[in-house]
Amino acid sequence: MSPNITLLGFNLLLFILVWKYVVRPTALDTCRDIIFDLRQEAHDYFSERSMLNSAAYAHLRDMLNAYLRFTDQLTFTSVFGAARSISQRKELYTEVRRAIDAPFANVDTETQKFVKEVRAAASHAVQGWVFHSSVYSCVVLYVVGAALTAGYLVRCGGKIAIALAASRPSVDRFRDRQLDGKKIEALPSLCLT
Repeated sequence: MSPNITLLGFNLLLFILVWKYVVRPTALDTCRDIIFDLRQEAHDYFSERSMLNSAAYAHLRDMLNAYLRFTDQLTFTSVFGAARSISQRKELYTEVRRAIDAPFANVDTETQKFVKEVRAAASHAVQGWVFHSSVYSCVVLYVVGAALTAGYLVRCGGKIAIALAASRPSVDRFRDRQLDGKKIEALPSLCLT
């Protein structure tokens, strides 16, 4: 057996163990921490407005509690399948949207905006967990992330080299200029275009 194949097998085993015993539990804890913080923020918001007995608060709290209770049971394929199924059926999408939004229809626009932000943040946290709970999506994330980072560095490095070769005196002049007591760096802005 080749030493490279043995090393590959060892690395794959190590990757799976790290994913299962480090990445997944950490992602789950992070997701739940975010949702606990959102629940406390919602409690504080509705408490300040003396709305703790409102249907909007009860519904939002129940949604956040459901996320806390069932997050570890959600999988990438189940969430993706449900989202795809709902998005393909317009009448089902409309009915689900109406059922979700109904408890918040009788509150002021500021509270509706707050509820929308909390729901979006909770959804984002759960989506992060769902993504990290799948070993395949983690592999794709890290491979694509490495490729994009390498491409960005090559693109950025090329622009910096061209800028340095073409206009060294003007780069020095911009680098040393002061604005509100802070140095302006001309070169990093080249990478953003």
